[in-house]
Amino acid sequence: MKTHGLIRAFTLATLAAIACTPPTPARAAYQSLGIEDLLQQQIHLSADHVPLKTLFSKLAESGAQPINLVVNWPALAEAGIPRDLPLSAQLHDVTLEDAIRAVITAAGAGKLNYAVSIGVVEITTNAEIGKHAETRFYDLSAPLRNTFAPVPGEMAWRDDQAFLREFLLAQLRCIGERTDGPNRDLTVKDNVLAATTSPRGHTAIRRALDLLANPVHPGQYPPGTAISVAARNADQSLKKLLADPATSSLTTLATNPSTPTVAQANLNILLLPGTDDELHKPTPALASWINSAGILFIGPAATTHEPNLLAVFDTRDLLKRAAAHSGTKPPPPPASFAVAAITHVKSRVKSVIWGDWGKAETTLAPYHGLLIVFVPAAAQRDVSAALQDFAR
Repeated sequence: MKTHGLIRAFTLATLAAIACTPPTPARAAYQSLGIEDLLQQQIHLSADHVPLKTLFSKLAESGAQPINLVVNWPALAEAGIPRDLPLSAQLHDVTLEDAIRAVITAAGAGKLNYAVSIGVVEITTNAEIGKHAETRFYDLSAPLRNTFAPVPGEMAWRDDQAFLREFLLAQLRCIGERTDGPNRDLTVKDNVLAATTSPRGHTAIRRALDLLANPVHPGQYPPGTAISVAARNADQSLKKLLADPATSSLTTLATNPSTPTVAQANLNILLLPGTDDELHKPTPALASWINSAGILFIGPAATTHEPNLLAVFDTRDLLKRAAAHSGTKPPPPPASFAVAAITHVKSRVKSVIWGDWGKAETTLAPYHGLLIVFVPAAAQRDVSAALQDFAR
């Protein structure tokens, strides 16, 4: 393919240039490292309202050892992401890989991704990566076996099949994977799922089915939602800044992200597209979130939100206790308390706008004593705490 030829040519030319240049002492330690090692370099990057093309160039040169970073601009253009998209970043003491992930998150709104090959990092789109689809088959006999509150009959079985299909479609949409059109299909028949999607999509399906088979209990953090040390430190730094009269709002931080006060707070900041336009409004409305690398994203409130992820909670014991303590003789079916549990969760977790299952991005639904939830990581922790509280 032309892209691979370009990457090989670019790599050879760059390696030749590096080979002809005497290494500086700072770079000498990196001469024998591969691209995976170079991605773990600590970097420092300061960029104020620069085009995306410039920011990628700065990223490639931000470590002690430069990397070969190639951008598939035709794919980005097809996704509606221009080269001149303005971004601002103040990043320090984070790995190059975390910085790349942060920038493509900021610029792509779930559309961008990156691939690592021999000596090269390519920035591309999920759509480009997902062009090559394949069909795989999955055994759904376990997920379709209702051991909690069995309802006999063909209709219930068909409803379960339809629910699991929607569940998997929701997981694919959650990661930005295309779910319709050519070479995309999910069909459930005779306890078997025939899924036609990209390798990335199949990874998401396997993860969803694994979460369904291994749900977490109320009070536990679902996979991928634990608070990292970097995120906790960034949250503490942000709170201190917002408590300071000189930096008492996100508007102040977004207006002057490189001031000495912010620098002393040791806070990594990335301003999302549209922030500058928002700041010029009479009353700017900004929002923020912090990723696991401790990078603070600030942008317009209408478009800035932490990405959703899937969690599955095991509420079977919780619902059984609710039924046993209902005071009704005989006790009602435990499944009848699922609605009460969901109502309790929604009343306690107000950081998201809850939508209907199958229609909204932030949503939840019961399934045979399990609770399936699609919300950001912070909200997943709140959901877990709310379920634990309901159990009391």
